[in-house]
Amino acid sequence: MKILMVDVGNNLLDFSLQCLRAGHGVRVAPTPDKEGNRPKMGNGLVEKVSDWRQHMKWADLIVVPDNTKYMRELETFHKAGYPIWGPRAGGADWELNRMLGQEVMSKAGLPVMDCVEFKTVKQAKEFLVANPDRWVSKPAGYGDTAKALSYVSKSARDMMFMLERWESEKAFKGDPFIFQPFFKGIEVAVGGWMGRNGFLEGSWCENFEHKKLMGGEVGVNTGEMGTVVKYVKESTLANVLLKPLEATLIRMGYVGYIDVAVMINDKGKMCPLEFTCRPGWPLFQIQQTLHKGDPAQWMADALEGRNTFEARDEVATGVVVTLPDFPFNKAPLERSTGFPVYGWDKIPKDDFHPVEVMAGDHWDMQDGELVKSNGLLTTGTYVAVVSGRGKTVQEANAQAYAHLDRLEIPNSPMYRTDIGQKVEGYLKRLRPLGLVDGWRW
Repeated sequence: MKILMVDVGNNLLDFSLQCLRAGHGVRVAPTPDKEGNRPKMGNGLVEKVSDWRQHMKWADLIVVPDNTKYMRELETFHKAGYPIWGPRAGGADWELNRMLGQEVMSKAGLPVMDCVEFKTVKQAKEFLVANPDRWVSKPAGYGDTAKALSYVSKSARDMMFMLERWESEKAFKGDPFIFQPFFKGIEVAVGGWMGRNGFLEGSWCENFEHKKLMGGEVGVNTGEMGTVVKYVKESTLANVLLKPLEATLIRMGYVGYIDVAVMINDKGKMCPLEFTCRPGWPLFQIQQTLHKGDPAQWMADALEGRNTFEARDEVATGVVVTLPDFPFNKAPLERSTGFPVYGWDKIPKDDFHPVEVMAGDHWDMQDGELVKSNGLLTTGTYVAVVSGRGKTVQEANAQAYAHLDRLEIPNSPMYRTDIGQKVEGYLKRLRPLGLVDGWRW
């Protein structure tokens, strides 16, 4: 099979290498940076092309992993019947336009949180003065600057500080953002793979994210530093949060991954937070270690209405490995490029997921001698994801960190040492509510 990766976020290197090992032809179209430069990610490892449009007819399968770019343009190819696996423009709107996402949830009968939308920081400040409660700010627009407007406050005072800070730093560029009331509970997500005829049997994916930079959920929010994942055949969370959306998704022609994050309190009340209408990162890399068989054939089959998806009945824990100055990435890219990655070849291929790396020469030791050798070099701060799996969360955690012990990178690689630990308490609190029954600590 010939597979084209329209790699908008430059996250598909691991999946591309898996497809190559399975015997497929692969071409990767990476996203240029703001200056128009092509990233070095994947150099010497995969065939890279400059314009994905010129290779659409070549491909038997087109994989699109992100919904922030090319969505409207790709709709023309969707409607023309091209075999595209990935988000649609309508799904992107569900995720990026949070007010619309809340409306979709409400129409489908899902519980929704109250939220207030603002088009200016001044509006938000006036609202906060009149309603000095604990709020969570989230972006609700499509621009990159909107991502800066995320904050979980401790009280009205630090929320006001952040609003003024964004104002002084000119972080607000016109993208709307919302306030939601703080809701105390456990955050868990459930997702599923949609084929042409609906959700693929066996693809419910329950997962727990670890978003902060440091252990114990301390430090800046990075998006994710690691995730614990399990596919389950039956999911109460999916029955409540995803199944009601299935008919709408089929009408949209949505094929690919969709996920809903939700807060659940000790009484079982659910407050859905947001959609993810695309693969998650590092979720997709971690999911790969649980997928059986050919990494891509099930996608092509799902586009034709067949379900050949199979997943292992195990837990997978994934840990993100980074270099300074992650997650800020303000330093020139050269400062995190060219560092050798040692020990990756001692980790099973299913559990080492390269991200910002390329092939290149570096110094190595062979039979006690210092020699030049060809291996992996870093091309940025987000180096790789290392995963492990087992019948229980503890087994998956232990295997992931055993693999990490084999990895060596100069320049002080960073990763959290507690990914998965908080899941023990979460499972104890969620099980009495009839949730996460397929999990074992």
